[in-house]
Amino acid sequence: MKIRKKMVVLSILLSLGISLAVGYSIYYVAVENYTQLFLKSKLNLAKAIAASIDAKVHETLVDENAKKNPEYQRYLAYLNSVTKAEPIITYLYTLHYDKINKRLFYAIDAQIAKSDIIWVETRDFAFDMHFENDALLIEYDRDIHKGGFDLIKDGKKIGQITVRSNGGLYTIALNGTVILEFRKEDKLSVKTSSGLMDHTTRTIEGEISYGKGKVPIYYYLSLKGESQSDPGTVFQDTEENLKQQMDILLSNKDYIDEKPVYNIYGRTWIARGIIRDASGNPSGIVNVELHEKDIERFRYSIVRNFGLVVVPLTILVFILVYSGVEKVLIHPLKSIIGRVKEIEEGNMDNRLVLKTGDEFEKLAENLNMMAIVIKSQTQNLEFQAKSFERFVPKEFLEQLEISSIPLIGLGDSIEKEMTVLFSDIWSFTTMSEKMAPRDIFQYLNRYLEKAGPIIRSHGGFIDKFIGDSIMALFPGHPKNAVDASVALVKVVEEFNKENEGKNLPILKIGVGIHIGRLILGTIGEMERMDGTVISDAVNAASRIESLTRVYKASILVSGEIVEKLGENPYQSQYMDTVALKGKENELKIYQIIPE
Repeated sequence: MKIRKKMVVLSILLSLGISLAVGYSIYYVAVENYTQLFLKSKLNLAKAIAASIDAKVHETLVDENAKKNPEYQRYLAYLNSVTKAEPIITYLYTLHYDKINKRLFYAIDAQIAKSDIIWVETRDFAFDMHFENDALLIEYDRDIHKGGFDLIKDGKKIGQITVRSNGGLYTIALNGTVILEFRKEDKLSVKTSSGLMDHTTRTIEGEISYGKGKVPIYYYLSLKGESQSDPGTVFQDTEENLKQQMDILLSNKDYIDEKPVYNIYGRTWIARGIIRDASGNPSGIVNVELHEKDIERFRYSIVRNFGLVVVPLTILVFILVYSGVEKVLIHPLKSIIGRVKEIEEGNMDNRLVLKTGDEFEKLAENLNMMAIVIKSQTQNLEFQAKSFERFVPKEFLEQLEISSIPLIGLGDSIEKEMTVLFSDIWSFTTMSEKMAPRDIFQYLNRYLEKAGPIIRSHGGFIDKFIGDSIMALFPGHPKNAVDASVALVKVVEEFNKENEGKNLPILKIGVGIHIGRLILGTIGEMERMDGTVISDAVNAASRIESLTRVYKASILVSGEIVEKLGENPYQSQYMDTVALKGKENELKIYQIIPE
């Protein structure tokens, strides 16, 4: 009897040891490695978004008038699409750096308010309120409250919020002192401790006393259907995080927190991408916030599957050890351990098949399920990466000899000779003034949908869209760019014929082409990202395009292009010799006249 008890105890200890060893290997692969891959993907996301934003445009988004800027609306739609594709992102926004006052202000906030929202922010905490089905809901630290709650910082209570309702009048108090009151109406009118806030006055600043003394407090009103934070709104956070945010920005290095930090919205991971100007200096920052509670939900899903493996594994090993079936034990365990190593090396496709009819077979099924879960999560990351590649021309990556976006590193570049093509719509500003914003966007996109394939079919790729302008690069012979320009002019003629009788403006474009050596950098936006191209050839091509209006010519090229065309299939006519701004050498320009 004593021997049997010892065998049972020994079997239990041995089975637990083996199960925990194998289980920990699976857990380490699934949680630690994948978590790091997950966080790295968010850093790459922040870097990609930052690289796609024009610093000059971003520096203008400093007040509510910025909402009228089409570039602001384009960036807002882009960031909003990212948050829809990435539901785990808590907040996605950009900050403008005021270099004079050394302060940070909101520029583009991707979150669109689903209802009118009242925000309260201090350096130690923040919460927001909105109505849903006539009930007042308060969100604090990713939890929804229908009444009062405690304010926590670094695990310690720093205050208490109380909520009172009397005949539709809501009163919010901090430590017994009323900080705001309002009624639930179609248009909220909020009485704060610092003044009246409504749909016209949407930001109130003041001071309150709690803890060690007076601290700044900010009240905001976000309207339904608009960004939760307006451009130019002061960015509020704890003193520690504000300093860290500023240090990261000034260091000019993209960064993601290795461990969650406490900010005014709770424990959060933040991936930060630096927005840089043309000289590479920091101009702003993109923040991708991931709340601790959302990350824990992700971890829990992996731990749950880990449990599905460990529990049957423990029972199985115990039965086999106790029964003394050595051969039956060793072979399945070797297969399982070998499969675990394959998973650790990234092989998720193989399936472990054990026809033992016992717990080993169940363990193999659970292990296969774990591999499916990990593969699914990995494919999701790959899908996200491929989704961003839609915005970066694959030809741009090919020129840099880079296979995919995640492999791009800051400073990657290549120098070579290319032909640069600029195309612009004449009198686009006048045209825009006569059309509604939505109509001009649809009109412009219809034209660009026809122009883009022409560039690619002639061996070029679009480097960037600059409003109604196209900047394209042609790595091959300059004739490809000239052929593309002729085709563009013909497409415009066909486009105008399609619009006859529709009360739409007649489209006219000008194309400028030049060739020269240039440097391609690594900053870009997937498929249509603004890549960094450093060259006098770019400025010259842009200048030539601008002269098309002066000489009433659809296509103008430099003398260098005409020389390289050799037997030119098109008639070329000398137009003028012009001096470029800041350059001593003059440039001959010719008109290309299609047959």
